[in-house]
Amino acid sequence: MLNQLKTILKTLFCTLWCHRITYAGLALAYGAGCASLIEKDTVAQIATALYVTMVAQRH
Repeated sequence: MLNQLKTILKTLFCTLWCHRITYAGLALAYGAGCASLIEKDTVAQIATALYVTMVAQRH
């Protein structure tokens, strides 16, 4: 029972951490795009890569 709880909590924390990294990366990419540090196409590529990474992390 305790091992099962540890596994569930570990999975939950991993998922939350992955989402935080994804959203922080999106905010950083969007901010850099707004400041004209990178092009819109690059922002779109970064967003796509972050979402793919988040989905891949779930499995």
